[in-house]
Parts: sequence; structure tokens; C-alpha cells
Amino acid sequence: MAQKVIMNTVLKNNLYKLLLVTGIIVLAQACTTKKDTPQPACANFPDSVSFKADIIPILTTNCAISGCHTTPNPQSELNLSASVAYSQLLNVGDGYVTPGNPGTSVMYSSITNPSQIMPPTGQMNSCTIDLIKIWIQQGAKNN
Repeated sequence: MAQKVIMNTVLKNNLYKLLLVTGIIVLAQACTTKKDTPQPACANFPDSVSFKADIIPILTTNCAISGCHTTPNPQSELNLSASVAYSQLLNVGDGYVTPGNPGTSVMYSSITNPSQIMPPTGQMNSCTIDLIKIWIQQGAKNN
């Protein structure tokens, strides 16, 4: 009888230890598992994205800044100042944008590439990137 009580006590202790270890493991995983970061809700995009009204402000704020894509020495010889940005981006033969196809557009690849983020000051938010993508999908019009 005494052996039975000792066995029950040992089993209970082992069960408690197992439950404790399992609980610690579950808790540790919950604390270290990266949760999906909620993306900011994008404002309603216009039916037709305007280069002048929507894209130029993005380029002016993020790209056509000192030391980047502006005069006197634009990086990669790509000047994204408002007055010349469109012709630079869609230059026949050397264009950075393939109208209708963001996947083959150098501009889109540059702002979505996680290994070499553009702009160097930090990746644009997802809404801004989506707006550029939509503009390219819509044919990258100079409107």
C-alpha cells in the first residue's frame, strides 16, 4: 500500500513537471512568435491615379531630395525632380517604368526590394507603394 501511495505521488509530481514544462514552452513560443503587423488602412485610392497629383508628391518627398535623384548629380543619372521626372521614368529604351507591368518596372522593384531599400531613408509605407503600383498598372500615364 505504501508503495502505491509513493508511486501515485511520483506520477503526480512528474505530471505536474510535464504540465509546467509544456506551459513554459507554449508561453515562450507565444512571446517569441512574430505576429503579423497590421498594415495601415489605405485611404480610398482614386479611380485614376494622377502622375501630377499623386505620384509627383511622393517623388518630391522621397526621391528628389539632396544626395539622391535630383540635380546637380542625380544618383544613377535619374533625376526625379517634378519638371523632368516623367520623361526620366519613361525614357524610351532606358525607362524605369514599364507601363502596365509593375513586376518588370525598375522603379517598382527598387521600392519593394527588401535587400536594398529605396529610398535609403527607409521604405515607403505600403499605401504609398500600392499607389505607385496602381499608377503603373493603369499605364503610367502623364496625367
